[in-house]
This record gives sequence, C-alpha cells and structure tokens, in this order.
Amino acid sequence: MTVQDDDAAQTGALNYIGAGERVAAAHGVADGEVFTLGLPVAGRHGMFNPRRPAAAVETTCDWSHFQSGAVALLEGEAAYVDDTLTIPTHGSTHVDALGHIIVDGTLWGGHHADESVGGLRWASIEPVANTGIFGRAVIVDVAGLHEVPALADATMVSFADVTNALRRQNVEVRRGDILLVHTGAMAARMQGLATGTDEPGLSDDPELVRWMTESQIAALGSDTFANELAISPLTGQRFPLHRLLLHDRGIGFHEGLWLTDVVDACREDARWDGLYIASPLKLVRASASPVNPLFVR
Repeated sequence: MTVQDDDAAQTGALNYIGAGERVAAAHGVADGEVFTLGLPVAGRHGMFNPRRPAAAVETTCDWSHFQSGAVALLEGEAAYVDDTLTIPTHGSTHVDALGHIIVDGTLWGGHHADESVGGLRWASIEPVANTGIFGRAVIVDVAGLHEVPALADATMVSFADVTNALRRQNVEVRRGDILLVHTGAMAARMQGLATGTDEPGLSDDPELVRWMTESQIAALGSDTFANELAISPLTGQRFPLHRLLLHDRGIGFHEGLWLTDVVDACREDARWDGLYIASPLKLVRASASPVNPLFVR
C-alpha cells in the first residue's frame, strides 16, 4: 500500500471529494467573498468548548524584554515579539480525526483500539492534514427555518428540519459536499445567552443517518461543539452520531464553527453553497486539530 493509499484508508468519506469535485467547487465561486468560520481562540472574546480547558496565548517576548535587558539582541538583530499557544485539540473550532471515537474496542475501519495507546497510529488527524479539505459546502439554516435567532438549548434538529431547510433554500446536496448546520447556538454563546453543554443539535434518527450515508457527504459541521445532542431523546445514547457517522461511516466532524456572518450574507442573496477550505495542522498521532476554515462565495 502506498502512502497515498494509506492516507485514503484513514480519511473515510473525505475520499468522496475528488479532483472533479474540487474543480467544480472552485468554479462555483461567484465574487470571491471570503468568510472565516473559526472562533476567537483566547482573550476577552475567546470562545471555547466547555467540555475542555480554555485555550491560552502567552506573550513570551516583547519590547519590554529588550528595554529591561532580559533579552539581549545580537549585533544586527531586530527586536521581536513571540508567543506560546496552549490549546486542547477539541477546544475551539476544530476537525475531528476518524480515530477520535472508540466503539467495541475498535477504531474507524475496524482497527483495534490498541492503536490509540500513546497517540493514534491509525486514523489520526495527520492523514486528513496531508490531504486538506477543499470542496463544496452547503449551509442548512435550521434557525432560519424556525424563524428564530437561535434554537433553544437541547433542541433536537430532526431529519425533517434538515430536508425542509434545504427545500426552503432551494439547494441540493451533492456527493462530496460538506454539510454545515446553522443553529444560532454560537452567536447565543457570544452574547452570553448560552454557556453550558446543552446545545441544540442533530440526533440519531435512522432516516437522517441513512440520508447522510446515501447522499455521500464528505463531512458534517455546525455552530456547536458536538454537532449533535449530548443525549439522544430517541435512544438515550450519549453522542450517538459520533459513533454512527464518524466511527462507523467515516464522515468527518467539523465543530465549533462561526456561521453567523456567512448565513447573513446567504439570506440576502439566497446563495447557500460555496467553496469550503479547512487545513488541519499536521499533528502527529492527534485526535483532532484546530482550524480556521474559509467559506468563499
């Protein structure tokens, strides 16, 4: 097996995005309008997953270090500013590796969970980073469907919500698309109206799982930190879509997206698809990577 083939085996549904899909996504850009979908990482406006420690950015060298003599400049050297970032890989806007979830002692593709000990040796984020994510994304405006700024905490986004929103928006999901579900939850967090873990989200409706599988979507994302309800009201399972979609079907999860700005633009001109670019860091054996995705229309 070549390195390229090995990467393909570890990236699951991302393989639905081929050269043709990438070219079509690029040609679909109309005016080059760019939206960044990453959350602010730290500081006064920093937002983070409440299930993870907060990120921190520390300035380790600045002008004061040179003024005080704590750092000496070499001859001909310019003064500089330097920083250190500490961030959980699942703490802010991020992409999950397929090896993130263990079910019945197995990782994605049936590999034994022993391959996660000390860091993922199978289906880590590195093969995804080697490929990058470049394809067509479709926004599903569920908050808009219900005519609310944000869905209430713990609201289940049903299969009917997804299909009705797509029908209302007159947009079709194609093979290899990245599906981005807008709930308004992240904007509510930004305004201090929601801070906990009871986010709105999808659940394990068999119709929804079947539709996503048959549609051959490459990835699922949302403006929540899990994409799904913490506990399914249908089965009582905790985070069942991480098992059913990520682990079982290789559909990548993109979490903690900021969708408010791009949704506002889409509502103005009724264009709900665009070029989506996300490039995870090449973190060896890691289960996820922070990203700042781009949505280009």
